[in-house]
Amino acid sequence: MCKTEAMTGILSRQNHNVEILGDVKSRAEVMEEIKGNPAVYREYLNLSGDFRERFTEFCMGVRGVQMTYDPFFKRIFDAEVHPERLSGFLSQVLGRTTYGEADAAE
Repeated sequence: MCKTEAMTGILSRQNHNVEILGDVKSRAEVMEEIKGNPAVYREYLNLSGDFRERFTEFCMGVRGVQMTYDPFFKRIFDAEVHPERLSGFLSQVLGRTTYGEADAAE
């Protein structure tokens, strides 16, 4: 793969991310939005310092949500109890049929 092809792939992924997540914002823009709503700002200040930073970075578009660490996610998508749920979710995220989903269709 040449440099041009590699850069085209990177730009394509970045454009796709913008379509899904929206434009990247500066920390100042995010803080302006948060402070612009007193109820949101009050809740923001109640967050722990680490979580506050993760939330800010998520709003800036530089960090994703760590869904797989969430106990709720783990219960809903428990592969031993509901393998079709996790396979279906991954198929949607990846844009192709996953192994488990193909088995469930048979």
